Parts: sequence; structure tokens; C-alpha cells
Amino acid sequence: MVILILDLFNSLNSFENIKNVKEIKKNNDNFEVNYSKIYEFTLNIQKQNFDIIMCIPEEWNLKLIDFYIKDYKNIKFIPHLEENGKICLFDKEGLLVEENLNGIAIESIERLNKVLYEGLNDINKLDFINEFDAYWNLLSTNNIAKSNVNLSNDIKIIKYKIKNNKKNIDLVFSDDENSFKVYNIKGSIKNAIYIPIKSKEYIYPPDWRKNFDFYKFCSLLNIEYIFSSKYINKCGNDLVLLINITQPNKTNCLISLYIKNIKQYTINIKNNTLILPNITGIPLSVYRCDEEYLLGRGGIERVFSNKKILVIGCGSVGGYLVDELVKSGFLNICLVDYDILSYNNIYRHLLGLEYIGEYKTTAIIRYLSKNLPHAKVISHEDSIRLLLEEGSLELSDFDLIISSTGDINLNRWLNKYIKIKKIITPVIYLWNEALGIGSHALYIKDNYLGCFECTIGKDELGIYDKTSYFERGQTFTKKMNSCNSTFVPYGSIHSVRTAILGVDIAIKHMNGNIKENFLISIKDDGTVYLKENLKLSNRYIKQKNKQQIISGENFDRKNCFICKRKT
Repeated sequence: MVILILDLFNSLNSFENIKNVKEIKKNNDNFEVNYSKIYEFTLNIQKQNFDIIMCIPEEWNLKLIDFYIKDYKNIKFIPHLEENGKICLFDKEGLLVEENLNGIAIESIERLNKVLYEGLNDINKLDFINEFDAYWNLLSTNNIAKSNVNLSNDIKIIKYKIKNNKKNIDLVFSDDENSFKVYNIKGSIKNAIYIPIKSKEYIYPPDWRKNFDFYKFCSLLNIEYIFSSKYINKCGNDLVLLINITQPNKTNCLISLYIKNIKQYTINIKNNTLILPNITGIPLSVYRCDEEYLLGRGGIERVFSNKKILVIGCGSVGGYLVDELVKSGFLNICLVDYDILSYNNIYRHLLGLEYIGEYKTTAIIRYLSKNLPHAKVISHEDSIRLLLEEGSLELSDFDLIISSTGDINLNRWLNKYIKIKKIITPVIYLWNEALGIGSHALYIKDNYLGCFECTIGKDELGIYDKTSYFERGQTFTKKMNSCNSTFVPYGSIHSVRTAILGVDIAIKHMNGNIKENFLISIKDDGTVYLKENLKLSNRYIKQKNKQQIISGENFDRKNCFICKRKT
């Protein structure tokens, strides 16, 4: 470390605009990090001296070096100036760091020179816009708001609920009352005002080092009119504003202002000018929780949210499937399953003990409503066969059908039903094999060659599953107690793998990238199954790669009573 420090001293002194380098023995009480080494030096930028504190953490190869401007309150307000005078130099997300302290210090100081020079000359002023919320958050001093509001182009009344917190303001905005269920906030629902502003000129964040000037900022936003509008009469004693600023570069800056006891003020108009009394406005940091923003953060196609998906079977595969479908942007889902979650399910299901004794369908909906609030999921606690035969459900109403029951007989019936009814909605069949030896996904659309029945073979010994990785005639089911406790053994990890396979196919289908029917099979290594004295099928042995894709054109259709009529 001594050699490294000597190199560091030499490197600092090698910069022509750095003088008075010295080591500080004691940590500054304002620092949140306990640094191993701290240095102070004078940095000259355009004939202006800055006293810089350079701090080296113990894990400098992970956290890099921090730089602070000692007299930060008295310099020009520039981008990348953070709390306590810290200067943000690098976006650490995805940054590859070489384990060379001297090299890191040199590169950091070069970056520090650049940031200060560009800030003093307004070269990087646009960074204020791109990082508007960061500077506004420094102004709000722990007063926060979560917003589920759709950012429309029209002024409107919205709802809010506030937590009972005497120290800080903590509230939630929403377009309607349903969203509040997620946050479990007690108290009454009140009205706030949403104000969209489309600015022709850039609106820069206020200097967080100074007291917030409510009047100056309202004038800058040109929102004084709101205090004499009809909207203010629809609000309570406290006036809360959610303001969406659309900057000239299309960046959205969402902020909030909280005005306590607005009714106590007298607002006058003189010479067509609004005369505001001595109103105090409290800035709130706003965290977006609306559907558009959250889906965008996940790199999700918004178009998926309007597609209707039917999921049949909410067991081990189906539970993970629905969760990942929603996280992929498929928000409009109908669930069909009449099974109830039991203790036996919890170590290979999305849901845990909290949901024991509930229908898997309604339990999944309850889980999603607490964790992924924008999902619009409905359910039927009945068999798919009964629902279709009664006319309670129409398969043609959906954009995609996914059968994740793993029930081969039900899948054969569903496949036949779809063919007879000439339903053009495609189906994805998903299933695990025993002990997790394989995951299978079959994509079938009526106007392409092949169907589910093509996976069924028949010979003098009877019918069999041609996709299986196990040799025929073996028993895989196990019992915990009685016949009612019979199950096929496989783990949660195998169901997750199968579910992800299904979601990937669903995305490809919605993007129009599928032009044929196909079967995807992923095999596991056979060591576990050999220990169980189980025999592997010829298909497993002949499959050289971990994953195999078979086109519908290559399905063996000669014994398929559904496909044999097709050419």
C-alpha cells in the first residue's frame, strides 16, 4: 500500500493544475463512508481554485475513488454536484474497473477536470434535464410520493393517500382508488391536481443548496392560474400538485408540491395578475410506479399488455408461467384451474404457506395484486372442458392459449376440440418430465403442419408418448400417503425452466416471428435417473445437444388421426 500511495502522490503532483497535495488523517463527519485514505489538494480550473478532498475507500477496486468540493455551497450550481459536495464522475452500472489504484486516480482526476470545466462553461447543462429528478430529490429532504398516475396531456383531478408520518410526507398518487390496496395505507382518499406542462424552453431544477423559492418556481412553470381555477375547489384543506414537465428533448420530469392549509390563504387578482399570499410549498420526490414507466424499465413491449392470454393449469409450471408472463408485459390473462393449493405444493410452486387452502387461480391473482399491481387477471375455478362445453368460455376470444397442466389426456382432448371447432388461436403446450429429466414446449397453430396428437405413438403394445426421455413401461409417480397424494416428482427449478420456455415462445409469437409448428425439448443429464434404476429412451440417447427443436413438417404424422388428412 505504501508503494501505491507514493505513486499516487507523484501522479497528483504530475497535474499542472493541482497544488498543495496533503494527506488528511481524520475522516470528515459528513462522509457516509469510512475511507482508508483521504487527501486534499487545490485544483485550478480557468483561474478559479477549488479545494478538493479525494477519498479512497478500502474497496477502491469496487467503489472507485470519491471526490468532494470543500466549499461546494459557494461555487456555481453545476451538474453532477451531489450532497456534501460530492462530484459524480462515473456511472458505475456496467463499468469495468482495472485493479490499478494509480490508474484509477489519474482517470478520475481527468474526469473531474472535464466535469468542472464543462459545468463552469455550461457545456453539460443538458445533464440537469436528463438527471432532473436527482437534483429535485436533494431539495425534497425525504418527503416522497409514489405515482401510479397515467401521464396524460390534460389537467385532471387525481387521488392520493398519505401515510400517518409526522416527520416526513409520504403519499401515493393514483388515477383511481384501486391502486391504494397495494400500499396498505390507512386513512381517507383525497383529491390532488395533475398538471401537464409542455415547455418550449428547458426548465432547470432549482439549486438544492438554497431555500426553495416557491413563487419563483411557480412563475417559471407558469402555473399560478391553478390557484384561482375550479380544480382547487375540489381539493381539501391541503393542496397537492403532481406536475409533469415535458422538456423540449421529450424528457419527462415528474415533481410534486405540497401546500398545507391552502384554504387559509386569500388569493387576489389585480390588473389580471394573480397576487399570491405568503404560501409555503414543500417539494416532494416522485417515484413513478405507473404501468408505462415500470414496463419500460423492464424493456417490455407495451403492445403485449392488450393481448389476451388464456392459461390452463396453475400448478407448478403454470404459477411461474403467469408470474413471468406478467413481468414480460402480458397483463390481460385469464386463468383456468379448479385445484386448491396444499402443503404438498409449496416447494415447487410460486406461492407459499400464506395461500394454503385457496384456489390456485385466486391465490395467484391475490399474489399478483400485491406485487404486480397493473396486471388485469381473471379466473375460472372449473375444468376447461366443462367451461367450453357450457359455453362459459370461448377460445377464439384469446390471442394465445397456454396449456400448462401437464395432463397428456386433457391436452389431446383440447387439441381435438380446437381442430374440430377450427379455432385459429395458437396453443402452447408445456410439460415437465419426471425427476426433471426434460422440459417440453409444443407450439401448435391450426394452419401449420402438425398437432399435439402427432406426439402420440401407437403400436401393438398400445399408445405412448413419443417425446418422452424415458423408456416405456416404467412407473414414475410416487405417493406420500394414499392414492390421493400421488404425484410426479420434479423440482421447482425444472418448472421454472419450462415456464421460461413458454414465455419466450409467447413473446416470439406476439412479435410475429413464428412461421411453423414446432416442439422444443430440453434434456437434463441422466445421472439422477440412472441412480433410480430408470431406463432412458432412444430419443434421449440420440439427442446430441441439450436442446432440440423439431419442426411440425418433420413430425411423424402417419398415425395421427387428426393430421393424416392434411398434406
